Amino acid sequence: MIVPLQSLVADRAFGSATLQTHALHQFFRRLWVLPTALCHDAPTAGKPPFLYMNRSSALFLALAFLGGCQSMTPASSQPVPAQKDAPPAPEAKPQVYGSFTQDTLVSLLSAELAGQRNRFDIALDNYVTQAIKTQDPGVSERAYQIAEYMGADQSALDTALIWARNAPGNLEAQRAAAIQLARAGRYDDSLVYMERVLQGQGDTHFDFLALSAAETDPDTRNGLLKSFDRLLGKYPNNGQLIFGKALLLQQNGDSEQSLKLLEDNPPKEGEIAPILLHARLLQSMNRGKEAVPLLEKSIKKYPDDKRLR
Repeated sequence: MIVPLQSLVADRAFGSATLQTHALHQFFRRLWVLPTALCHDAPTAGKPPFLYMNRSSALFLALAFLGGCQSMTPASSQPVPAQKDAPPAPEAKPQVYGSFTQDTLVSLLSAELAGQRNRFDIALDNYVTQAIKTQDPGVSERAYQIAEYMGADQSALDTALIWARNAPGNLEAQRAAAIQLARAGRYDDSLVYMERVLQGQGDTHFDFLALSAAETDPDTRNGLLKSFDRLLGKYPNNGQLIFGKALLLQQNGDSEQSLKLLEDNPPKEGEIAPILLHARLLQSMNRGKEAVPLLEKSIKKYPDDKRLR
């Protein structure tokens, strides 16, 4: 049984509000830095966000906050005599913290402890609630990570949009919003966010947008094709835009135009997906003999790429 954090807080004689805020901000700074640094590493793929942080460290920090704030007062009230000839100490600048309320901090700490106990439903609910309430990019990013892990599509979309809106310079946030919008079938909105990633010279996923439209109706794909053409007018040499449009053309049954687009725009170094689509198109058009030398040449050039086998 998890003891509610609210009852623990109520039973403690804490120090000043400034000390409480400082202690919790230090705690959450550690919580958010570690997952951000590790969430893209291969060993953490598919693991709950809470496993990125050492369990004992999290509990130690929580207990330190709960039990340690009482001892943050000076041990002695006797005045310390000032040293003679000592230069005056420079006036310290006040430390500025975020404007989180104590209720918000307790809710987030409860979420982290719930996550450590595999109660991801509680963790997700708390984080989504606080992401909406605070509009804080760090909170919304964490909420998005938990929602993604749990497969909570609507929560992932909502928190990704909050994250992207409040961190406009964060390409990862813009990419997350684009992908979630594409999953929700909101392709035009998705392209807006993906273009921001492109403008920031980040890794785009226009191919994902095209693939996600495979099961949609022709009108939707035609609308998406127009959006791709608009972006290609701005970025004519973008390989992912070219490949994405070729995919859309293939899905619309226009194999001839798809093949022509790929042949007019040879793949750049290291781009394998356009080669595979090229070969598939040739095969579907009863030109399989032309696909064989294309694949053989690519295998020699990229012998370690298993996609070509």
